[in-house]
Amino acid sequence: MPSSTHFLDAVVDVTTIIGEEHQLNIKDIRCVWQWDQMTREAAELWAIIDYVADTFNFATFSVVSYISTSALEV
Repeated sequence: MPSSTHFLDAVVDVTTIIGEEHQLNIKDIRCVWQWDQMTREAAELWAIIDYVADTFNFATFSVVSYISTSALEV
């Protein structure tokens, strides 16, 4: 199955359990895009969502923006 690997930098707004709001700048989130499974944009957003959900304790969050590298050789 064709795929490519990309790294993402994202800006994410997070609200903590106690109601504090923070803006996070996250760098180097790994994304493997399986071309036949979903669009590149969907793969990138899911990589960010998975990273935030696995790394931080929050009540809510939203992805404000992100940038992606070109495909990398791995």
